[in-house]
Amino acid sequence: MTEINDLHGPAHFGNGDLYNDSTIVQILADLRQRIPRLIPEDDLKWLDRRFVAPPNLAAARHRLHDHRTVFLRGQPGSGRLTAAKMLLHELRDQSGPFTPLPEEDDLNPNDVHPQSRLLLDLSHSDTAIVNARRAQLPTMRAVLPERHAYLVVVLPDNVDPHADLDLLQHTVPIGKPLGDLVLRRHLDADGIHLTDDDLALPALKAHIDGPMRDIAGLAISVRQAAAANPHASTADWLEGAIAVNDRTVEVAQRINDRPSIRDRAVLLATAMCPDATRDAVFFAAQKLLDVVGPPTGERPRLEQDGYLKQLTTLEIEVNDERVRFASFHYDHTVRVHFWDNYPDLRASFCAWTDHLVELPWLTFTEREDLLDRFLEQALRTNCANEVANLVNRWANAQVRGRPIRLRFAAQALTTGLNDDDHGRWFRDLVYAWATSNQLPHYVGSLLVRVCTEVIAPLYPEQAVVRLHQRARREGTNAPPPTARDALRELTTNDPILFRFLLQRIVDRIEKQRSPVDQALFLDLINSPTLTDTHNRTQPLAADQTVHAQLVRGWYTILRQDPATVSHAVRRWLSTAADTHDPQLLLHIIVDAADHDVQRLATLHVLARDWSHTLNPRSNLPRILTRLIDATQGIHPLGDRLHQGNNTMTRQNRILAAGLATAFALPLVAGLLLNWPFWITAPILATVLAGIYRKLVHPTYTITDHVGELLDTAGLPSNNPIRDLTAHRIAELIEASGNTRVATEIRREFDPPRP
Repeated sequence: MTEINDLHGPAHFGNGDLYNDSTIVQILADLRQRIPRLIPEDDLKWLDRRFVAPPNLAAARHRLHDHRTVFLRGQPGSGRLTAAKMLLHELRDQSGPFTPLPEEDDLNPNDVHPQSRLLLDLSHSDTAIVNARRAQLPTMRAVLPERHAYLVVVLPDNVDPHADLDLLQHTVPIGKPLGDLVLRRHLDADGIHLTDDDLALPALKAHIDGPMRDIAGLAISVRQAAAANPHASTADWLEGAIAVNDRTVEVAQRINDRPSIRDRAVLLATAMCPDATRDAVFFAAQKLLDVVGPPTGERPRLEQDGYLKQLTTLEIEVNDERVRFASFHYDHTVRVHFWDNYPDLRASFCAWTDHLVELPWLTFTEREDLLDRFLEQALRTNCANEVANLVNRWANAQVRGRPIRLRFAAQALTTGLNDDDHGRWFRDLVYAWATSNQLPHYVGSLLVRVCTEVIAPLYPEQAVVRLHQRARREGTNAPPPTARDALRELTTNDPILFRFLLQRIVDRIEKQRSPVDQALFLDLINSPTLTDTHNRTQPLAADQTVHAQLVRGWYTILRQDPATVSHAVRRWLSTAADTHDPQLLLHIIVDAADHDVQRLATLHVLARDWSHTLNPRSNLPRILTRLIDATQGIHPLGDRLHQGNNTMTRQNRILAAGLATAFALPLVAGLLLNWPFWITAPILATVLAGIYRKLVHPTYTITDHVGELLDTAGLPSNNPIRDLTAHRIAELIEASGNTRVATEIRREFDPPRP
């Protein structure tokens, strides 16, 4: 069977014809009824109502409070993982989100967000993973105090803490809580109250002394017995549940007494398809024989006993042509027996299930129930790889049988992703899909749905990684919701995911300048998360790290084609216009221009035209131009240039001094040389006439002079730098008090263009 690891390369997914996304929506909606959406805080609340503190939990709690880290050890079945979750759940009022760390991923200190409650479960990890994480833990733990975060690590039982002094210092062994208290707490939470006499049943002792998972299973059996016979007593429910769990020996003996392969095939088919029609069970058994191989040396079929006699001999009931075992929950014990006693046939059982989901004698609901039973046993016996391959094959079904197989692919995938022990297999499968360039749109739709609804609640950053990979490949014809839509949804109002995705996208547009990543960057920076101050002292854009990432992204955007730059800047200006502090966002694009005069001038022109066409009353162009001036060191920010007639520019002071000198010279010369009045008067009159002509009848208009100046500077028409320079000249003239001339200059050399 193909290993799921093979899927990390290019995968073939059939013809890739479109599949109506409404079917995917309906599939996921149906699955939510069968498999409730896993929400970490809801899961923790459910556990809290059923939790009994194990011995030494108080020591673990003190260690966590004092050092922000604790390593838990305990025997399998002691409830060590539940204890770890409860330690973090107790901190919910003073900390941030509960975040399980995937065991398969390297530990990264950047993943420690402020006030995080982190859980790393290594209880089922192999030696290589445990050693790799132990080497990374010191760096991870170093950032916990400054970020006010907590970390609980569940160690496998074979780890020797004495081999590592640091590990020994923070390790706390966890004992097993009293089983009768655990059972009572579980059932109390479900409204079933056991008496002391109920708990004194002799047959109960073996069950409450077992692992915590078995006690939880016994509680489930009690609830099922109560649902099947609501008028019975709690003692009857408890005895019925105990009987279910005590049938292992009975079932083993019954199967051993039936060495015939046909008999055993019928027994397993009945266990997998209880309450199905007798024909359905018969053909299911026949399919099993086809998979594992028919009996050798068997007599011709017509010489054998009939099927109905076989059912009678096997003590299988037939009521209204439907087949079942007589005893409550007997079918479960039969399934466990076969899966536990024939490990070499588990792959064959998987292949058998592949046939059964299309067995025409089974109804749709019966196939769903069959798949649930199969998944329970396959995941329990560590057949996650085989299940993942089934999911991939069902999702990749050819046109014939696709809808039903896609439905079962979604069911198996959702169950696998929610499995505590094997979820990583199915996250790997989703990643393989996300990185495939041949993924059909209908599988892409399924990917988007499971990322947002199944993976994101527990592993949000992994969901973002997969959606980002898919968004880069899904094309323009993908049905909604697309991966791009899903990324917007996940990062809106989530600053942690926003930062994470922003970093990924900026890194990629710097290296590859992918149009898709550029579009994702523009989606992200126009998110309300960037400027939202709800529950924050400052908007996210004011964060130093985020500001730097935005500048890096804009640096790349401003070096694209003019149409892309124009579109991006206009959207950014519209976003800035809706904020109470637009200068915060305008600073970012000015910094991204990196002192490049051409790009700074382009920003000025785009802002001017945006204001003219979309927001005539906005003062953003003026704010932006001041920031540009400050960047170039032309003048400090402020209102110094806009004080009207109270301000005299250097040019006006020179002009005034020159005119005053021209008028005073004849007077001074007349006094010094004792000129008579009839000589001084004509000279003064001539000077005054010249001054008058210079002021009233200039040779050129001011706009002529400005135009000649711009031409001399080598700034041709349609050059943004020419517009920006003219704008600055107009500001200087306006500062001297001549608003009319400044307006003429702007109209002539800095006009808005639609």
